[in-house]
Amino acid sequence: MSGINLKPFQTEAQPNVFSNTIDLEEESSQPQQSRLTTDLSTSTKTKNSGTTMASSNTTYQSIPINPPVSTDKPESKFTRYIKTFSLPPIIFDSFMSMVTSLLVWLSVYTIVGADNLPGGIVFVIVFLEFGGRITGYFASLCHLPPMVGMLGLGIVIRNVPYIDFGKYLPSTVASPIRQLSLAVILTRAGLGLDLDVLLKFKWLVARLAFFPTVVEASVVGILVHFIIGFPWLWSLIVGFSIAAVSPAVIVPRILILKEQGYGVEKGIPTIILAAASLDNIVAIALFGVCIGFTFSTKSLALTILQGPLEILLGCCTGLMWGAFTGIVFPSSVESGQKNWDNTVFKLLMVLGGSVASVLGYNKLGYSGAGVLSCLISSFTTACFWKKRGAVSDFETIRWMFTFLWKFFEPLLFGVIGCQIVVETLDKNVVVLGIGCLVVGSVVRFGTTFIMVTKSGLSLKERIFFSIAWTPKATVQAAIGPMALDLAQKSGNIDDENLGLQVLTLAVLVILLTAPLGELAVIMAGPRLLSKPLQVMQEDIIVGRMSNQDQQNVCN
Repeated sequence: MSGINLKPFQTEAQPNVFSNTIDLEEESSQPQQSRLTTDLSTSTKTKNSGTTMASSNTTYQSIPINPPVSTDKPESKFTRYIKTFSLPPIIFDSFMSMVTSLLVWLSVYTIVGADNLPGGIVFVIVFLEFGGRITGYFASLCHLPPMVGMLGLGIVIRNVPYIDFGKYLPSTVASPIRQLSLAVILTRAGLGLDLDVLLKFKWLVARLAFFPTVVEASVVGILVHFIIGFPWLWSLIVGFSIAAVSPAVIVPRILILKEQGYGVEKGIPTIILAAASLDNIVAIALFGVCIGFTFSTKSLALTILQGPLEILLGCCTGLMWGAFTGIVFPSSVESGQKNWDNTVFKLLMVLGGSVASVLGYNKLGYSGAGVLSCLISSFTTACFWKKRGAVSDFETIRWMFTFLWKFFEPLLFGVIGCQIVVETLDKNVVVLGIGCLVVGSVVRFGTTFIMVTKSGLSLKERIFFSIAWTPKATVQAAIGPMALDLAQKSGNIDDENLGLQVLTLAVLVILLTAPLGELAVIMAGPRLLSKPLQVMQEDIIVGRMSNQDQQNVCN
């Protein structure tokens, strides 16, 4: 049967009813939009194909067609039997977390003994790590950020009677965990910066990163000073500790919107992703300067020079270490093959430099320099790798730091929750603090809207920018307890009380803005952002168009 022409027999005068069919070679040369239009018209005409074919005199030759032979082997009875025990994804994730937790706990128990039982430090750490994963997962099922469940777990095991074993976690253990988590957060932020995007949208990104953060921190600082009675420097510490937007909350949702095509025509997801990391840099750097002034024991001249000196030290150290790690290792493109040993060493060098910067400068009393060094070194390293064409190496390192963050995230938020003692909280500070935070969020919303006014965006898109710029979580959990740690080292009781109140406000802003902010981004994205016409036509073809998109098309 090979070689037989499958086309219909027809006369020259008869129209070809298959004229709408497009060859693959011709289709590949057409623009995407014209192909989609042709597909739509073809599918519409196919509905009336019976009438058209009945009216034509075309005759067809009946040709037996052999069905394709499947090369897949049939499943064995054993395979079908095993599949009956497979769990749904929702149950599987929880089940694996519990099994893994049990295995790790048993393994650690054989090493440390009674310290891995309730009342031991190791038990608290293991419980926060794996219990936080489970509570975070169930929080995500309720459309809440996972860190809310992790934070809630820490608060519960510190304040609920009979299970309050969180009190056995000393600050000497909690502080290094937070500092290591901060190093991972800052390194991820530095690796997430895209130099090309920063240069392309430099003025818009700069406005978004600087003005909303500084304005909100200043307003909150003034309110906290006059309403709650904080000293000026402590008021600014509160302001900059709660001002940074949380990439851990908005980035996953923005990436989902980007994959669905929302806002990509004007580069809105790209701008938000770039500006979020830069926003963190501004807030953390200014927070470090305020911390340096507050706890400085140096002379007045050195205290005045503390801020500029920290910036200079952080920039120099970051540039030198970033250039070193970006140059010393050969890329997979240059060597011609993927060297996983080099990849692991790159991870250790980048992570080791970040951890050394944060811990080392904190020990020397220049915590702001450590923060800047960590950010700048990872950003410089990423720029060198991209310029050398080592994009695959760069993406691998980013994936590794994403994995590290999944390990540190439940520990960080769980440890923060363990430091909140409900009985010792000042109700007036909590109530007045919530009012100050709400006013600060409103001011931030308005400032963000103003900053994107003259940027070619529509009213709905400017509102979405303002909504996406409100959630707080990650940076607050990392730097919120730093003032308390330094106050405990100084031994000043008044400073310890102020440090605890700063931590309380940081936790409150997480609980207030993270769930509401994420929910607002989820609901507002499809309603305020638009899709390109090409993407909407593709959605029509595959039948995945939402009701909101259908209304947009009709309008």
